Amino acid sequence: MFIDHEMDMLPHWLQWLLATPVQFWVGRRFYIGGWVFPRGGNANMDVLIALGTSMAYFLVPHSHNIWTGSTCLF
Repeated sequence: MFIDHEMDMLPHWLQWLLATPVQFWVGRRFYIGGWVFPRGGNANMDVLIALGTSMAYFLVPHSHNIWTGSTCLF
């Protein structure tokens, strides 16, 4: 249930770096759809996917500080 950080195969920064092309190159369809549809006044699932994956992607580098700090944001 708990993650043992000593058992990681790759450093966290390298995992994040390897996830970058997946996030932006593979997910570009969702970013394009998430940009086009709201401009016309409609929001669809592309908007939710783009927002959700972007938040997860950009918060991962800060997750160590959130969970091990003296204050918790959640």
